[in-house]
Amino acid sequence: MSQPQYARVFISAPKGQLTMHADAKGLSVLIASREGLKAKAEQGVSEHDHFFTSIPGDGLLSEKRGCEKEGEVVHHLKLCGWSKEWAKKHGFIK
Repeated sequence: MSQPQYARVFISAPKGQLTMHADAKGLSVLIASREGLKAKAEQGVSEHDHFFTSIPGDGLLSEKRGCEKEGEVVHHLKLCGWSKEWAKKHGFIK
């Protein structure tokens, strides 16, 4: 699958750091996903979205490292939007 026509790449680094590089179009795609998840959560619906590089899947994430020389490219990003009840039940909030 071809690379997306926008910049959106995640690089994992030691000590729990995650760096995201994105241009305006890439940010718009992520914002739309997050807004959709937020709307569902507000309705009490728990939902999630997946983004992949072309290695495991759909190619919505770029594999280009750009200026990043360290860390690993993240090939699968899962964004979760949980209802308040689900988050409580599974220990994410009190």
